[in-house]
Amino acid sequence: MAGLGVVKVLFSGTGAAGSIATMGGIPGFKATQIATGTYQFTHPSTVHIDVIPGIECPTGTFYNVNVTAGKKGSVSGSFQVQILTAGTGPGGPSNTPQLVNPATGTVLKLMVFNSPITQF
Repeated sequence: MAGLGVVKVLFSGTGAAGSIATMGGIPGFKATQIATGTYQFTHPSTVHIDVIPGIECPTGTFYNVNVTAGKKGSVSGSFQVQILTAGTGPGGPSNTPQLVNPATGTVLKLMVFNSPITQF
């Protein structure tokens, strides 16, 4: 049976920049920061997964969010999320996007559609 859910990640300024304060949503999902603006997500085994990202920042900063192709395995799978600068706002000057750590209080929302592997 296919699943639909949302994973939310709250970023904190405590500790290292871009650190994850808390996350919740779909059981079995975990996130780790692996580089500036890049996060590795692991999830339970699945036949197929689609991830639609969204991001909200309390400082008004605009970000672009990319989800890279994932890897599927018999025990678990993974994908990466990249957070990049997006300029100064609607109609603002464009610049070359760069990987950045999100501001404190930023919430990353991932809408997840998946087809889990089930045992009979």
